[in-house]
Amino acid sequence: MITTSLALIQVTLPLDLVKGGVYREALNDQLISFIISFQLILLLILQWPIGSWISKKGKLFGLKFSLINFAFASLLLFISSYLNIWAFYFVFIAIILISLGISSFLPTSTDVVFSIAPSNKKGYALALLSQCFAMGYFFGPLISGRVLDLFGYASIIWGVIFFFCISMFTIMLKKLF
Repeated sequence: MITTSLALIQVTLPLDLVKGGVYREALNDQLISFIISFQLILLLILQWPIGSWISKKGKLFGLKFSLINFAFASLLLFISSYLNIWAFYFVFIAIILISLGISSFLPTSTDVVFSIAPSNKKGYALALLSQCFAMGYFFGPLISGRVLDLFGYASIIWGVIFFFCISMFTIMLKKLF
């Protein structure tokens, strides 16, 4: 589910910015290109330091950190859909949170799968993790495309991702502490 949420964030965001939100005007192509480029550059810059920091804190911290970042990024994107004047700033902050979430989720998820898999099944377990990403990027665009066709804006997707991430975070707190 988290990999599908990742796909929804990465695939739906450009579509949402092009179409506009409930009240938010559609952004121009140059601004959208800047936002997406900024996210990719930020991810490139943050991946190593965040991965290193997370490795010192532990896997559970890394998963919770990524969930919280995805949750608040989705919340900001949801709110931005209902704004017009401040929407760009909400989107920009959400991009930073998405980059932090991705930077912590990618190495942590691989580490978790590798550490819980039996030694003779580690390759198989990593292949299954790769398939989760593939399925997320297959189903994510289908889901977001359908929602955008039905409603015309993506705020529903952002709200669902927010509640999913908060629910998963709550489950992790109850199960693991």
